[in-house]
Amino acid sequence: MNYTELIQLAFIISLAALGFRAITSSGNILYFLRKPFDKLSDRKKNIIKNKKSIKQRMDNIEAEIKLRTRKASLIDANAQERQKIFILNEESKNLENPDKYDWILYIGKPLITCSTCMASVHTLIWFPFFNGGFDWIIIPMALMVAFLNSVMYAFYESIKR
Repeated sequence: MNYTELIQLAFIISLAALGFRAITSSGNILYFLRKPFDKLSDRKKNIIKNKKSIKQRMDNIEAEIKLRTRKASLIDANAQERQKIFILNEESKNLENPDKYDWILYIGKPLITCSTCMASVHTLIWFPFFNGGFDWIIIPMALMVAFLNSVMYAFYESIKR
């Protein structure tokens, strides 16, 4: 293959990957393929948000205890506040570990969730098909297609709004 054909093939692969990314985005016909990954990502964000909220509530209670201690308030009030901290601590422990979803999201990224990563995978699939096998040029080709996908997807997102 000459360089002109390689550039044409890069655009073809990039457009195919972008088309697949577009039809799997929210509200489109193949969104059901992407939806589980979006749900996991949202779930992970909610767990992290809940952990931060619990941590902030614990910090507020501890600040209240310090303030009461300085004012020489009742010991019973401090005991109640410490009980609240204990309960919040237990709540925090009972929340799921958000890191357990990382490997699933990591696998889904080059398959369906990231247009730049998808371009590399599509290059590994389609380049040998059109070229008749693997060749040394596949690595720069994958990088070129990933770059094209990034630029074209950014353009697509800007005109979509």
